[in-house]
Amino acid sequence: MNILPRSVYADPHTVSPTGLTQIMDDLPQDQPLLLIDNLIQRIAAVPGNSDNLRSQLKQFEQLLVHADSVLKRMEKLLDQAKLPLDSANKTAASSADRLLKHFTEAYIVLSRGLGEKWFKLMYRRAHALATLRAAQLCYRRAMVAHRAYTNGSSRRWGQLQSLLAIAREHEFADQAV
Repeated sequence: MNILPRSVYADPHTVSPTGLTQIMDDLPQDQPLLLIDNLIQRIAAVPGNSDNLRSQLKQFEQLLVHADSVLKRMEKLLDQAKLPLDSANKTAASSADRLLKHFTEAYIVLSRGLGEKWFKLMYRRAHALATLRAAQLCYRRAMVAHRAYTNGSSRRWGQLQSLLAIAREHEFADQAV
């Protein structure tokens, strides 16, 4: 017997963008680890749902709205935690980092895709938004590592550098999105 709504068990590769909101709304908000695991599955499934990069961006944005509430709760928990972190807070930090890592990598792949060939001419604003989101999420991930008093990933700094290079190459580094 399943204790969660049926929509939660839907195959993430076959869910339409409009059904995505319903699925995320059906998830129990009081179980952040379950919510994070489901969000990560959905993030991984987005490229398989559509070859349309703008559609992927919209789906990532929808997922990010749902992720923001759970991330804020976890960040608040870390802000109020006493050092050294207990196992519950370490799990919260690790889960938040994992979710932010998946989002960051997804937006980076999307940004690179939107920067190719004729996409860069047609979807300049979407490209700038995907690049900005990747940088924001990468920064947020660094802040979670800082709150948890960990070194974090050295890869993150490479990602930020490559995102800045993308923004400069496509001439939107100094422009508002």
